[in-house]
Amino acid sequence: MIGRAQLGSTLGEEILFDINLQVRREEALSERDSCLIGISKNKLFLLQKTLLDDDNQKDYYAIESALRGNFLLKDGWRNASPKSDLVFN
Repeated sequence: MIGRAQLGSTLGEEILFDINLQVRREEALSERDSCLIGISKNKLFLLQKTLLDDDNQKDYYAIESALRGNFLLKDGWRNASPKSDLVFN
C-alpha cells in the first residue's frame, strides 16, 4: 500500500505530470461507503480548455492545483522508504 486516500484525493493524476508513469495499474480498496469519479485525460484537457476559454481561470487553477498537489504528495511517497508507513490524511 502506497497510502490512504480521503475526500479530495485523486488517483492516476501521474499521467498528467510524469511521462514515465503513463502506463500502469491502479487499485483502491474502500473501507467505507465511497464514490469514485472518473475522467479521461482527453476530457480533462477539454474541460480545462473550456474553463480557460470561458474566463474561468479560478476554477481551472483549483482543478490544476488539486491534481498537482496530489501528484507531488504521492511522488514523495514513491521516493520514501518504507512505503507501508505512509498515510494520506
